[in-house]
Amino acid sequence: MKKLSFLFLLYLILNSCTKTEVLILPTPQVVTKVAPSLYKIGDTVLGGKIAYILQQGDPGYDANLQHGLVAAISDQSTAIRWYNGAYKKTGATGTAIGTGLANNTSIISSQGETISTYAAGLARAYNGGGYDDWFLPSKDELYKLYINKVIIGGFVNTNYWSSSEQDDDFAYKRNFINGDQNFNTKVNTFHVRAIRAF
Repeated sequence: MKKLSFLFLLYLILNSCTKTEVLILPTPQVVTKVAPSLYKIGDTVLGGKIAYILQQGDPGYDANLQHGLVAAISDQSTAIRWYNGAYKKTGATGTAIGTGLANNTSIISSQGETISTYAAGLARAYNGGGYDDWFLPSKDELYKLYINKVIIGGFVNTNYWSSSEQDDDFAYKRNFINGDQNFNTKVNTFHVRAIRAF
């Protein structure tokens, strides 16, 4: 029955047109997908400055969607300890890109609530740009900040803490003068620059 109704309607439309008339049917809507913005290192967006764009081979890399790290615009501290007063393992053993957030969570679970008396707590307490997902970078994430320090800006030629620990007593830091990376006792005070992932 529906097929007959359609055919009849089509017959009426076609027969109502004269030889000089043109049948105009509605143009179908074309939906265009807008590609996400592509950022470059140094762009001031997402609460800070783009510090690194994930490359093929990096954990979390997606060829269809840009991901990377955003650094806070300035340091959160010029002299703060890694630990919160107790030498102990926190489980913050991740060193690769993509492990800083998990390290930060482990440190806070072990060292206490988010407070500003130790590096990971201070990084988590930061809310630059209105974002509340900042963390202390892992050893490899901190290296990306070092190699792009001039473009990102605001760094000082001194030591910066990473969230990667060596053992009960030591955690990794990076020297922003020459890039030297080694571990140091958790009671020492170094600079902190928080990051977030996008």
